[in-house]
Amino acid sequence: MRFFGNYLEKKNLELINRSDYVTDLTYLKDVIFIKSLVYVYSLFILVLIPGIFYGIYIHNYWVVFWDVLTYLSVLFLTYPTKIKLNVRKWIFVSVIYLLGFQLLMQLGMDGAGILFWIIGNISSSLLFNQIQLIYLVLVNAIGFSIIALVIYIGDLPPTFSTSLSLEDWILISIHNIYLSIIISAIMNELLKILERVLDKEKKLQRAILNSATKTEQSIQLFLAKNTKLEQIAFVTAKDIKPPLKQVSKDIGLLNKQLATFIDDKADKYLFFAAEGAMKLEKLIAGMDKLSKIDKHVVTLDSVNIKLISTQVIDNYLNEKQSFDYKLDLDCDEIITDAYLIKKLFDLIIDNSVQFKNTEIQLLLSVRIKRLIDDKWQLSITDNGIGIEKQHHNRIFQLYQRLDNNSSTNRSGVGLALAKRIVNKLNGEIWVESHLNVGTTVIISLPINTTYELD
Repeated sequence: MRFFGNYLEKKNLELINRSDYVTDLTYLKDVIFIKSLVYVYSLFILVLIPGIFYGIYIHNYWVVFWDVLTYLSVLFLTYPTKIKLNVRKWIFVSVIYLLGFQLLMQLGMDGAGILFWIIGNISSSLLFNQIQLIYLVLVNAIGFSIIALVIYIGDLPPTFSTSLSLEDWILISIHNIYLSIIISAIMNELLKILERVLDKEKKLQRAILNSATKTEQSIQLFLAKNTKLEQIAFVTAKDIKPPLKQVSKDIGLLNKQLATFIDDKADKYLFFAAEGAMKLEKLIAGMDKLSKIDKHVVTLDSVNIKLISTQVIDNYLNEKQSFDYKLDLDCDEIITDAYLIKKLFDLIIDNSVQFKNTEIQLLLSVRIKRLIDDKWQLSITDNGIGIEKQHHNRIFQLYQRLDNNSSTNRSGVGLALAKRIVNKLNGEIWVESHLNVGTTVIISLPINTTYELD
């Protein structure tokens, strides 16, 4: 079936060109004609072979001749020649009508002549406009009248069927003309409805296209403004960084110099000032990290994922910090960006370390497996304090913190930065977590695909 569909498409391209048509309906009618030609000459063999055997059996070789001539004519019409498509239509309909006429004359009322004449009527209704159909009905009427006159005179060739009486022919003629008119009227109404449907579909497509264009323009405008705001924020943060460090340093010196002269209330204010400056420094440091990730150009290479995960974990293991960990890797190497994947490991493991359950030993489990849909799935599981379900999406937003205390250890950038990295690698990131049980951060990355570079 696929081969036949490809063959139909090939014939369409050979015989018609979409750019030559003003309306979709006219183009559609010609496509139907081309496909009808292919179907007729492909399936006509099922009629041709029995027809040939039947003609030979009754010793009427004119039946064989007209069957073969019809098949060869339709076959010829499917080949790309200089014959115009409209001429091909007239030849096709004429051949079908002629075959029906000959079968009637050769075999009488018992043959398939009436059937082929009905096929000719239906084909004409689909292929021609209303004026052409009127001419065709008139030609049919004239042809019927001439044959009726020949039958009346009784001057039929000896090969013609003697069972075809004048009464039979008049009945056939009246019914054929009636069917031609009815079929033409019905087809004309159906084509008008189809034309209205196609027109509405085209208007809807234009409306959708306009809407999509406006949406795309809005997105581009938003992205441009967002980029500009980020640039302003990064530049501002860079300018603020040196004086902010100086302020923090001055507050520390002031606290030392006045330690013996100020009361507890003033000392508390100085502490708040130092804490605020430290928080601001961390926010600026987070913006610097975001800037570096956004500016980084993805470079794909074979990365030893086992080595990177071990290096990152070892960086957190020291005299003050100890925990257990285990690795479960389906592979040692994957194709990705070494800098980004290492940064990603660092951010997620840092988050697990910072939010560990202080009452038990921290346990980290790193797992990498290959999924059936050509993706790597990286998961890092801890037995920390966990995250409530309503916060599972919020944690990936910039500057979002769930602890809501005055701790200066967190800036609210970590997991938001992890999401930026995963997006840059055309992956997905999400969490599965239960409060006071632990958290699993899951990352899905494509295998051997072209990443979209920012």
